[in-house]
Amino acid sequence: MTNENETLLIEDGVIVKCIDSYARNVVIPDGVTEIGFYSFTCCECLSTVEIPKGVIEISAGAFSGCESLSSVVIPEGVVYIGLWAFQHCESLSTLVLPASIKAISGEAFDWCDSLEKVEFGGTMAQWEAVQKDSYWIGVVPAKVVKCSDGEVAL
Repeated sequence: MTNENETLLIEDGVIVKCIDSYARNVVIPDGVTEIGFYSFTCCECLSTVEIPKGVIEISAGAFSGCESLSSVVIPEGVVYIGLWAFQHCESLSTLVLPASIKAISGEAFDWCDSLEKVEFGGTMAQWEAVQKDSYWIGVVPAKVVKCSDGEVAL
């Protein structure tokens, strides 16, 4: 993407919509604090996204249906991942979560059938303290979450 401002509709620090549903690579600009509801939904060609520090929330359905998205690094500072945020990201194989995460809504990673590697920037005790819907375990195909001090079985 050559000019994020032509492709992303941003209002008051919230990404409202990705105007180009065929975008392959997105660099979210500094100053964005929230990736809004369904903002990248069904951007089937989206394969990479760079989320800047400063984002604190990834809202419901934000990346739902981004079938080509293979890896996501969520930066330190994000505290909440909403319902269905990455649902049907069928190519998503690697997920890196920050120690700052406090809650992952139910079905956030539903139908992410390739998600085999989950890393968490905090300790095992911090991972256990993250609010996660009980549905998290049945949906994520990964067997463990790799933390800074060991692994937690799913």
